[in-house]
Amino acid sequence: METEKSRKRGFIVLFLGPILIYYLVFLFYPLLSSFIWTFMDYNPIGQNNQFIGLENYRTLLADPLVVTTLQNTFLLTVYIIPGALIISFVIALALNHLSERMRAVFTTAYFVPVITSMVACAAIWMWLYHPSRGLFNFALYALGFSTKRWLLDTKLVKPSIAVFTIWKSVGFNAVIFLAALKGIPDFYYEAARLDGASGWKMTRHITLPLLRPAFTFVLVTSVIGTLQIFTQVYVMTSGGPVHASRVLAMYIYERGIRYLEMGYASTLAWVLFVIIMIITLIQMRFLRTDWEY
Repeated sequence: METEKSRKRGFIVLFLGPILIYYLVFLFYPLLSSFIWTFMDYNPIGQNNQFIGLENYRTLLADPLVVTTLQNTFLLTVYIIPGALIISFVIALALNHLSERMRAVFTTAYFVPVITSMVACAAIWMWLYHPSRGLFNFALYALGFSTKRWLLDTKLVKPSIAVFTIWKSVGFNAVIFLAALKGIPDFYYEAARLDGASGWKMTRHITLPLLRPAFTFVLVTSVIGTLQIFTQVYVMTSGGPVHASRVLAMYIYERGIRYLEMGYASTLAWVLFVIIMIITLIQMRFLRTDWEY
């Protein structure tokens, strides 16, 4: 009996031990370290790292770039999330009405941007947005409209980044919605047809309510991802023009990696973490469902 218990313990240690070590080394230890650094003037290659209490938090409250980057981050979220959800849902509805073969072809086509490198996609879109050689301006010129400085105009840069991000993420969201649509039992629609319900009424009163868990998942993950937006901004604009596209994640990178102010960067990172956690909890509170179909 004791040997059997020892074998079970050994089995647990063998398979869960590496996972536990991974989380301790690469998750909990960095989280704890970064929290401690928020109270320090910490430079990873410096010698005079000292405890400064709440000074980093005071600096944060007086830093105008924090306000600017937060505004840019929230505005990009507002631009991206509604468009991404609506477009991906419409695509999923269209894919759901195709044959199996055509659905596989179009699903793959929509999903290719998702698995393609963000840097590579951003580089291609930089060419599309180019003020003199870009395809978008060429199309505007051919149609008789004036050309635009997409990534060089303070008013256009955030919508331009938002359009790219929607294009990049819509395939993933569409696949989630499509999987949820395939899981809705057909008898709901059959009963609605017998009652004379039209396609729009079935979508409104059957499809949308039953897709609420999928919408919750897509919305929460999309908001979390957008609040952490970094790569496309860094590659396409480097935060310009005149801080018009500089986001909080990029500002964290600059203060921590470029200027080696790890204490202040950790403070900014924890502020972003708290913001994401609060927004996520609010979404989960108002969007959760207590029923299943």
